[in-house]
This record gives sequence, C-alpha cells and structure tokens, in this order.
Amino acid sequence: MLDFAGGSKVYLPVLKTYLDEYGDTVLIHDGPFSRLLITVDYELTEYLYSSTVEINKSDQYKILHGWLGDGLLTSSGIVL
Repeated sequence: MLDFAGGSKVYLPVLKTYLDEYGDTVLIHDGPFSRLLITVDYELTEYLYSSTVEINKSDQYKILHGWLGDGLLTSSGIVL
C-alpha cells in the first residue's frame, strides 16, 4: 500500500506498473477483507461478467440488507 501513498496522482501509474511487471491479471490485497482485481485479459473479463455462477457479493454488502433488503445492489441472484 506504500506504492499508493502519493494519492490519486500515482494510482493509475502504479496499477500500470503492476500489470507490466506481473502480467495481465493482478490481485491486490489492501487489507484483511479488501481485494482489488485488475485485469486486461478479455476472456477473463467476459467470463466474469457473463457467469451465472460467480455472482456472490462480498460480505460488505450484508450491512446494506437491513436498509435496502434484497434489491439490485444487494441481491446475489439466488431465488429462495
């Protein structure tokens, strides 16, 4: 996370450096629960967006259920 200490001005250049150094897909952990997936792999992006299996939201969305219920933002797509 020290790479991002320069604020918003260094954010995109740092991500570009990661992609150049580590390849087309980079997973960044910025805390115990927070992850960021950066990819320029078209096939992976197409798979993730079209998948009917990989649609679970992160645990952070559970906070919103009491306020919003099951809606577009909080739904996992599973009908109970």
